[in-house]
Amino acid sequence: MMENLKVLLKKYWIIAFFVILLILVTVTTPVFWSKYNLIGFLNLMLPFLCISIGISIVMLVGEIDLSIGSNMALASILVMTMFYGHYFLWIPEAGAQTQLTTAWSPVMPPFFIIACILLLGFLIGSVIGFLHSYIGIQGFAASLVMLYLIRGLAMCMTGGIPYHGDLGAGPLEKLTGNIGPVPVVVLLLIAVSLLFYGFLKYVPLGRSIYAAGGNPVTAELVGINVKRVKVLAYGISALLAVFAGLWSTGYFGVGDARSFQGYELYAIGMAVLGGTTFRGGHGGVINAVGGTLVFSLLITWVDLLGISYYTQTMILGFLILFVLGLNRFTAQ
Repeated sequence: MMENLKVLLKKYWIIAFFVILLILVTVTTPVFWSKYNLIGFLNLMLPFLCISIGISIVMLVGEIDLSIGSNMALASILVMTMFYGHYFLWIPEAGAQTQLTTAWSPVMPPFFIIACILLLGFLIGSVIGFLHSYIGIQGFAASLVMLYLIRGLAMCMTGGIPYHGDLGAGPLEKLTGNIGPVPVVVLLLIAVSLLFYGFLKYVPLGRSIYAAGGNPVTAELVGINVKRVKVLAYGISALLAVFAGLWSTGYFGVGDARSFQGYELYAIGMAVLGGTTFRGGHGGVINAVGGTLVFSLLITWVDLLGISYYTQTMILGFLILFVLGLNRFTAQ
């Protein structure tokens, strides 16, 4: 009996922990189940899920990506400027700020905006993977360099000034609304999860990510190009990061080059909470979903309790420590 219980805990411990946490939330803050708070919880979870899946894929190949928050910030600026058709370009050397509205005012359709930003994100990630795989720079260092370059570019585009649009009626209005009675965010959560779960489990290229991270030498011997796989992993991570950034910006209607700082650490935390390891080859979408559920629920809970931001940070640290210990126990 105890042996069977341990096997179940080992396999589904993150789900059990989420259920316990959900019970605590229900008892202490019943208002959580109001429609307004549930929608807020889902809207918080979608960008978290995207970056969690993205960093999980990079961790599956045994690497790390620190450029997630900067990619989100760049997407935040681009989605606003491409939709509203004007922006600032800050030139530090000249000490001048030039408004380019009169020279170039490209108001673009939402679908084109999304396609361009997703492509740019994939290219940014691919550059990180190329620097690591083909130039020989460590993935940690390559993504750190890109963190500063991308954040700096976003700052130069705006001079550090937030770009305000219309709340709830921005460039991605249809993605933040409803289809009948169903919020679009619910469909996006399901679609993102199923898409990347199927990719990693059933597509040969996705399965090669596990092989490249689990045993790169053996993967090369069976014909897998590990370098290309790592480039792909970084590309997917950046693509999901910019989607998270543009969706969040479309929902809140504010583009800010200073936003999303530290989100790469959130992503790593959620992936680790779900059981994805830094060794490579172990983890996946289900792990990312579990970690995101726990992380998002905890943030929502402490916010509803009125706990200050500084205390929230400390609580999150203790939670990650506790879950890591639980994960260690169930893995034995």
